[in-house]
Amino acid sequence: MKTKKIVLIAVTAIVIFLVVYNVFLKKEQINFTLADVVRGSVVQEVSETGQVQQGEEIKLNFKTAGTIEWVYVKVGQEVLPGAALAKLDTKQLNIELSENQYALKVAEAKLNQILAGTSPEEIQAAQTSVDNAQVVLEDAKAKLTEDVNQAYDDALNTLGNAYLKGVGAFN
Repeated sequence: MKTKKIVLIAVTAIVIFLVVYNVFLKKEQINFTLADVVRGSVVQEVSETGQVQQGEEIKLNFKTAGTIEWVYVKVGQEVLPGAALAKLDTKQLNIELSENQYALKVAEAKLNQILAGTSPEEIQAAQTSVDNAQVVLEDAKAKLTEDVNQAYDDALNTLGNAYLKGVGAFN
C-alpha cells in the first residue's frame, strides 16, 4: 500500500511540474524567416496606421518657471526663430533680486569689518586660544620625553636581563 501511495504522489508531482513548466517557464521559440540573397534595387516600404502630426510643432521648455503675464502670439501662428512668444511675470524675480542685493550688502559690511581690523575682545579671545594651545603642546612634549625615557629604560632592563639569562645558560 505504501508503494502505491508513493508512486501516486510521484506521478502527481511530475504531472504538476510538467503543467507548470509548459504554462509558466517554457520560453517562446523565435521564428526566423529566411530569404535567398539576390542582386537588385533596395526598396523599403513602411506601412503604419494612426494620426499624422505636423512636423513644425515644437514642445517649449523654459529656463525658469513662472507665471505668464502676456502672450504675444496666437495658437497656430507662425513665428520666426528667436522671436519672443510670451512675457513672464517678474514680480517674484524682482523680490528675489532685492533679497540677494541685501545679502550682498550684509556680506560686504562683514568684509569691511574684517578688513578694518578686529576688536580688542576678539584679539584677547584669540590670544587665550593660542596660550591654551601652547600649554597643551608643552604638556605633550613633556609626556613624549617621559615616554621615550621610560621606553629606553625598559629596553635597557630587558637587554640586561636577557644578557644575564644568556650568561647563566652557558654556566
